[in-house]
Amino acid sequence: MLKNFKFTDFTSKKSYCRLQEFFASADYRNGFYEKLNEPFADRTIIINDVNFEGEENYREVSFIEGFIKPNIDIMHKFYFRSFIGEINSKLLLLKEQKSGLAKKNIQNIRVTNELLNKSEYLHPEVINVLSRQLELLEKKIEGFLLNPYPHVKTKIQFNWNRTDVIYFFHLLRENKQIEDISNADLGRVIDHMCEWSKVDMALAIKDSKKHLSDFKTTSGRSETPALKRLSVVFNDDFFNV
Repeated sequence: MLKNFKFTDFTSKKSYCRLQEFFASADYRNGFYEKLNEPFADRTIIINDVNFEGEENYREVSFIEGFIKPNIDIMHKFYFRSFIGEINSKLLLLKEQKSGLAKKNIQNIRVTNELLNKSEYLHPEVINVLSRQLELLEKKIEGFLLNPYPHVKTKIQFNWNRTDVIYFFHLLRENKQIEDISNADLGRVIDHMCEWSKVDMALAIKDSKKHLSDFKTTSGRSETPALKRLSVVFNDDFFNV
């Protein structure tokens, strides 16, 4: 027995009664539409599933276990798709615009969760599964806030070894092509934004800060091999595109 739930189906006694009326109306034994003024805790109905060959199949379905829980499991996915759909339909291209809508949705989630937990007409088990869906939805939106461009790669993959990537940024700084930035900060940028290549694998870069510091010491890493390799890459022909 399928139905796309909305959180508003549960946020007032009246709307919750309408949802239960929908469930009760599917009872094969009833020949009338039952009007509810007070919600019931739980109930079992008999439904008749007729297959493609016209064969009848009678089965019991309980309100909470057979109707609420199976349909609630996909709520957070449905609402997240609606959230992304709103971004696309309103052409919210800037990160600030997307973040504004995300924060508004998170605020609504928390208000809804508080409202549901204060309700006296909902069964505790219904409150629990609804709260779980709100929690999952909030996590998905928070994840979107961290990466509002999920289809864009978050790291630059260099076809170089690890040392050459780090030394490249070291040269940019030394030649004043980027601002004068500390080893700690530049290393953090490299570690977070770049990957190096080993055979056909892109690997994360770690501890760039220490590697940058080693370039400054005579007892540390030699700059010569990296400089020679980069000189081959950035020869005069490199700029003739």
